[in-house]
Amino acid sequence: MRSYEPFTVLVKGGEDTTGIVRKDAPDEVILANGPETEARIARSDVLEMRPGKISLMPDGLEQALTRQELADLLAFLKASK
Repeated sequence: MRSYEPFTVLVKGGEDTTGIVRKDAPDEVILANGPETEARIARSDVLEMRPGKISLMPDGLEQALTRQELADLLAFLKASK
């Protein structure tokens, strides 16, 4: 699991949560789901963990960057694989 990939955690009787896995332990899963927020989920409540299908990149980011900055970002991400 790469540290930047979003995951969706399906839980018993609650809302599913999407974020980046910060901790995957026998007793709990911690997802970072915002710049300064985390979701702690008891392992006993987890039904399934699967790769997320939605990027956590903020909407509209491509419009805040110049074409060169966007090209640099894409090159960086590609090289990070």
